[in-house]
Amino acid sequence: IGNSQWMDQHHVLEKLNVQAQMCIVNNSDEFVLEALNDFEKIPVLVNELLVLDAWKQKVLPEIFDELAEKNNVKTYFVLYNEALLIGLLEKAFFHVHIMKGAGECLIDLADYCYRRLMFLCQPDLSQKIADSVNEGRQIDIKATSSIDHSKALFNQRLEVDFGVAMSAISLVRSMSESADELPLGVMSRLMDENDVLMSLVPLLESAPWKRRNKDGKFEKFSDGRWHVVEGDDVLRLSKPEAQVWLCLYHLMLSPACQQRYDWDDFKKNNALRARKFMTEVLMDQVASGRMSSN
Repeated sequence: IGNSQWMDQHHVLEKLNVQAQMCIVNNSDEFVLEALNDFEKIPVLVNELLVLDAWKQKVLPEIFDELAEKNNVKTYFVLYNEALLIGLLEKAFFHVHIMKGAGECLIDLADYCYRRLMFLCQPDLSQKIADSVNEGRQIDIKATSSIDHSKALFNQRLEVDFGVAMSAISLVRSMSESADELPLGVMSRLMDENDVLMSLVPLLESAPWKRRNKDGKFEKFSDGRWHVVEGDDVLRLSKPEAQVWLCLYHLMLSPACQQRYDWDDFKKNNALRARKFMTEVLMDQVASGRMSSN
């Protein structure tokens, strides 16, 4: 990770991601995603994502300070590569036949997504990130010591991790929506071992996709960045929030998930905590989003 061949691959991934996004925006032939499927590259992308995640967890902490002082820019490319990989997978998984091409790799991807959901469940996460990013921008301007460089890199990692975790919500929604067409091990990992359903209600309560900025204005996270919202837009669901509600819908009501999920009193009480968010405005938006995803 980080050598010249790896950087070449990073630049190729960046171009593929941009082209795939342009195809979606222009409603044209999604040849990039189809090529990834035809040449069986979806498992490769999943594997690269898992390898990079393992590197961040096991290797990066050991060399973090050295990289922050000597190779800050290249290290950011390495961190950002995770966002490129999950961005491509997020686009690809809107097509069930492409998602099925990942095969058994989806089991490990389900574990990865669960870890990202747990990251998002931290209290006041979005506000902490906003404070860290603002601090990091000041540090970037006047960084002079190794401590400053390390803090700036830490803030960059936190910001990238947040965006990646938001994309992981979309992957979970795609997998839950197509539960009856995926290998049995995938839903077993999501619903039995990790019990993703029990993490979604706390995620609604922590609501990391919304915050107030330093000017006191309300912001929501969508399409990889924060947007200021005002008036009626405050009540409108952001994309990550809508994805969570769609996940809940499919995991609780789809026949494939109902057949394998064992409810007990604790799980029922946890799920019922979502009732306080179920307003008429919200239900209309969720119903509209569910119809558009079918």
